Amino acid sequence: MQIYLLQNGQQIGPFTVEVILGMLSTRYIAPTDQGWHEGLAGWQPLNTFLPSPPPQPPMPVPVPVMSYGRTGQQMNVNRLNVTGLAPYYQEEFQRIYDSGESYQGKWNWAAFLFGPFWAISKGTFHFALIGCLVPIISAFIYGSRGNYIYYTLHVKRQQLW
Repeated sequence: MQIYLLQNGQQIGPFTVEVILGMLSTRYIAPTDQGWHEGLAGWQPLNTFLPSPPPQPPMPVPVPVMSYGRTGQQMNVNRLNVTGLAPYYQEEFQRIYDSGESYQGKWNWAAFLFGPFWAISKGTFHFALIGCLVPIISAFIYGSRGNYIYYTLHVKRQQLW
């Protein structure tokens, strides 16, 4: 049986019963969260059509990881709420999440072509800083050693490395 969940007004899934029971047992989702599978008339609390998972020892309450999407809206990645993001990122984030992060996303041409500018637009300022520093460092290397690099190639007919 394939089960869909309703999270913040969005349908996610499908998930197998085993996966749903695992999420319930780790308290990733609650028994009162809305679910649906083929044959149900509409969304219903999971505890109305699934067996209760075995009791687990009390766990500390996780602190939600908050991030900000391109539109500035918050997204709670613990529950995979990606509202406000473009469908491309919603699909990619879901694939990354569903794979347990073994899948790390497909090639991103915008990130490749616009590097630091893309990083700034997404709020990943550390990567934007690195993307700006690498060209500056290479410019200093060319500026300080450029003549010798070219001399070595032209006169000695060899590469430096």
